[in-house]
Amino acid sequence: EQIAEQIAKYKDFQLPYLLDTQSGTLRPYQMHGMRFLCACTKLGYNCLLADDLGLGKSLQTIAMLCQLAIEGVQGPHLLVVPSTLLYNWENEFKKWAPCFKVLVYYGTKPEREKLRNGWSYEQHSLVVLTSYNIAVQDSAFLRRKNFYYLILDEAHLIRNQKSKAWNTLLDLRSLHK
Repeated sequence: EQIAEQIAKYKDFQLPYLLDTQSGTLRPYQMHGMRFLCACTKLGYNCLLADDLGLGKSLQTIAMLCQLAIEGVQGPHLLVVPSTLLYNWENEFKKWAPCFKVLVYYGTKPEREKLRNGWSYEQHSLVVLTSYNIAVQDSAFLRRKNFYYLILDEAHLIRNQKSKAWNTLLDLRSLHK
């Protein structure tokens, strides 16, 4: 009921101006999904967006992060995705929200060390993209960070509650998941 009330508050909600609408626009069901994500965030709930494949979950997520940025939440946000989708996500941010600073935290151990040394919270709207494997491997480092949002793409990959990935990702600090 609370979620429905919050979603209703976003009824006349326009696309976040940070979203590059020259790239396209959100369909009505995507707007509803973004409103759902925003409402859950406002209420302090974790949430799951479980639309079917190809319906624009990535775009809805990016739109929600744009809305948070408009409301003063600059991140950092951690997106953990299958390694095969890292650059898809990066391209989606470039397409829809080019104002966001996106750090692809991936590569060899020395490459990631270099990225860690250059990591700064002063970068506004910082989105960190990494893979499940790297998040587990570098969990000691990531655990020291305070993320506003932890977003898991293809979260079914860690559905085993006894797995190392499940427990590691749940230990990461974030206000919202």
